[in-house]
Amino acid sequence: MIDLHNPTAATAELEAQIKSDLVATEAIFKEQIKCLYETALDDGLVVIYPHVRADGDALGACIGFALILKAAGFDVIILSEEPIAEKFSYLSDMAVGLFYPVPESIQVQVDHQNGISEQYASTSETTWKISVATANESELASTEETKVDSSQAMSESLSHLNSILKRQVVGIALDSPGADRLGRRENMFEYAPRRFIIDHHPAERQLDQYYAKRTTASAVCEMIVDFVPLLEKIAGKSLVTPEIATCLLTGILTDTGRFSYTNTTSHTLESAAAMLRAGAQIRELTAHLFDTMSPARMQLIGLMAQRLTYYAGGKLAVSYFEQNDFDTCGAVETDTDGLVGMLREVAGVDVSLLLQVTDTGDLRCSLRSSDRFNVGQYAETMGGGGHRAAAGFTLFEMSLEQGLRQLTEHLTQQLEELRLD
Repeated sequence: MIDLHNPTAATAELEAQIKSDLVATEAIFKEQIKCLYETALDDGLVVIYPHVRADGDALGACIGFALILKAAGFDVIILSEEPIAEKFSYLSDMAVGLFYPVPESIQVQVDHQNGISEQYASTSETTWKISVATANESELASTEETKVDSSQAMSESLSHLNSILKRQVVGIALDSPGADRLGRRENMFEYAPRRFIIDHHPAERQLDQYYAKRTTASAVCEMIVDFVPLLEKIAGKSLVTPEIATCLLTGILTDTGRFSYTNTTSHTLESAAAMLRAGAQIRELTAHLFDTMSPARMQLIGLMAQRLTYYAGGKLAVSYFEQNDFDTCGAVETDTDGLVGMLREVAGVDVSLLLQVTDTGDLRCSLRSSDRFNVGQYAETMGGGGHRAAAGFTLFEMSLEQGLRQLTEHLTQQLEELRLD
């Protein structure tokens, strides 16, 4: 039974930690703002990088932050690994002219010792090689290696990407705790003369000068809400529009499960309230994000339920999707959003695991847990990461059968050793 009249010591400790973290990140935000005005206000380009398979927090933060910086007078673009998912298509209209998905055929390699970047873009028709010299050394050059008919679309993509990399003075990675979370664009980010990171994951990465991390934040969008007043003070004007508020509230809602997850804090609710005052419509957002389901998603839920198996006396719930399930159901990547959480909602379950065979034959593993088991730490041991209650990792070149056997045995052992009752 919940005792509403007896705040726990843990609550007081969390509130104190939030206040301390806010002070620390505010200092870094001020340094980031100073850097932006010193380097990017005139002719420089700010490039924002969401993580691969961008979710509501990554997309909301990147698009919202891009609109904020644009309103403050900065030239900004978002370099994404893939187009905006259909589930978040309402954000597309806000991102017109700002959102650029890097074509799948383009790869970037960086030789940090020599200061040279090389991009390779290959199609069935042509192979391109583009050498990118260090800043102020030379113009970006492109040469056609294979004398065959080229695609006009590819040529335009390469030209556009050249221009972006040439003008990039600040690269900003949002909601990206690890290098692999930027996918093919990691080297593009590393090529930026100045790099910002704004993140709320506990996982560590190499510290950059402008690394703002607050693990007590429910979402990066919550952190952007804190960033805005500091920028508004320097810009001398209000920057948040209803569109921006919608972007930022999207991330807060999706990362907190509309305020139902344990990462929801008093500061989270204060941030959401600020976005409501700025014009975000919470009923429309929650209806779209949580109360509407595609037929394909319903079919996936059925498959997941049919394959559900319990281990460790019911404390571990496991299910999976095979590679052809998406084609069979007509589903897309975002149709699986939140499904692993449904498994965790079963009474008696402390940890849920959902495996998905990718189109490359790897196993993508998603974990959710109660407060009693730290899946973030477990995911780190498997090469992934995340939060205490939500994490994930990928097992490369492993069959579904192998993955199921290995993970269920390992997690069962750990749960039994904890003796959760």
